[in-house]
Amino acid sequence: NWTPNNISVTAGTTYDSMVDSPTVTTTSSNYAVLNPLDTNTTGTLRWGNLDSTGTSSATGVGSILITSGKWYAEATIVNRGGTSTAGTGFFIATASGISRTGLNPNGTRRVDGVDGAALSAAIANGDVIGLALDADAKTLGVYLNGSLQGTLTFTDASPYTFNNDVRISGSTTNPDTAVNFGQQGFKYTPP
Repeated sequence: NWTPNNISVTAGTTYDSMVDSPTVTTTSSNYAVLNPLDTNTTGTLRWGNLDSTGTSSATGVGSILITSGKWYAEATIVNRGGTSTAGTGFFIATASGISRTGLNPNGTRRVDGVDGAALSAAIANGDVIGLALDADAKTLGVYLNGSLQGTLTFTDASPYTFNNDVRISGSTTNPDTAVNFGQQGFKYTPP
């Protein structure tokens, strides 16, 4: 028997105790984490594989592949990092493994791996990026601090994964992002 230390075992938004089985009930579920087998070597996963940080770059790919349905996840910017499109961002990684659709740290959109027009102000430390994926319609609602920044339509085929991408460029600050796939209560109400 272990004594919990800084772990909440009381139901509620701070509940940290999850079952380790592929079941879903009204009180427990099995949630995605950042896959430790699918990262680059310069990044570090921590906090139960729900945070990635790096000195030059770190990519954390969600551990559950999505082929259909509607999904939502959030990423909190612990440390933004770089000053251009590099830095910490939150994306949907597509089947090709290269194209990504989501929000860059400078507030520009990225669709099918191509940077585009600005969707929001530049992301700052403490901001929460929400991604609402409709895998059937191939659309992605991009939220910043609970406010819809735009809905992106993309063409890549499934499967999709949530992709926490941390890069550094033009900065000496290590980028760092914490993700939430539903383990905790979401900061903002999912659409």
